[in-house]
Amino acid sequence: MKQKTDEKQLLADAKLWFEQRYGKSPKECGIKFIKIWHKPTPLFKKTTAVVFAQTEEAGNALIREQNALWRIPNYIGILPVYAFAFFFTLFSQESRENIMNIGILFTIPVFFAFLFVLYLEIKCKKLEKIHQWKPILYFP
Repeated sequence: MKQKTDEKQLLADAKLWFEQRYGKSPKECGIKFIKIWHKPTPLFKKTTAVVFAQTEEAGNALIREQNALWRIPNYIGILPVYAFAFFFTLFSQESRENIMNIGILFTIPVFFAFLFVLYLEIKCKKLEKIHQWKPILYFP
């Protein structure tokens, strides 16, 4: 129940901020989409924001694009740990015979990480064409 009242208070604060900044209410400015967004940040934390957009499609496109972009550092952050494990096993006595296997095991995740980032780039470009950076964000 407390979270619902916090969300109501956040929306009220965001609408008041919008009116002070633009001199009109969101309805008068043609805003049809107002949503609380829990924006991911590095280290798997979240920041709360409110999205104001002309259409639901534009607001959701911005949220999906930014969620994808802000999660990339979390996924890529795992690669240095994998690289450290690779170099540790590379210099151990037993694995010198298996250097080719270790090299292949190291390049496979890097290759898939590259493909994943490439996929996100294509997906985010399409979403950016939809929202065109027109939604307004309020961070408390």
